[in-house]
Amino acid sequence: MPILGQISKGKQIGKIHSQRSMNFIWTACKNCGKERWAYILSRNLSEGKPEHSHCLKCSGTLIKKGSIGTSSMGWKGGRFKTKAGYILVWLAPIDFFYPMARFRGSAGYVFEHRLIMAKHLQRCLLPWEIVHHRNGIKDDNRIENLQLLPNSAIHIVDARVKLYIKKLEKRITELEVKLHDRK
Repeated sequence: MPILGQISKGKQIGKIHSQRSMNFIWTACKNCGKERWAYILSRNLSEGKPEHSHCLKCSGTLIKKGSIGTSSMGWKGGRFKTKAGYILVWLAPIDFFYPMARFRGSAGYVFEHRLIMAKHLQRCLLPWEIVHHRNGIKDDNRIENLQLLPNSAIHIVDARVKLYIKKLEKRITELEVKLHDRK
């Protein structure tokens, strides 16, 4: 039986062909204490540290328990842009504004423009309250560009008016080009 901390080549301990030249250390899992041969990265050989400190079973359990937020293996900063152009920000469950977080598709995330408005008002926003981008740029979340609307009815009217104005501006541009071409 190997001794804890013993280092051996893969060939000596019967590893498969591709692992024969690798270094392994006899170590115990940090979680359950199960002893096993663990691969050592060449840069960690002098320290005698294994690549993984947990056995395969415990590693799977830790992932299943849901390491969330900054402790997650896939953590990328907790901020990303949606396909629609809005920015989502992850909130920890202990955050004051966590009740505003979405739970369906992206658990624990809240739209950044709603979070900024909530922090400005120092309260959580109600689900029916709409935060409108005045200039229409969905990722411009400066407080000067945000407007709180009491419900979606007002927002829909505003959005339709802006869409109609854009359509008219496009038509004016087309007519100006035609007029310029006639001269």
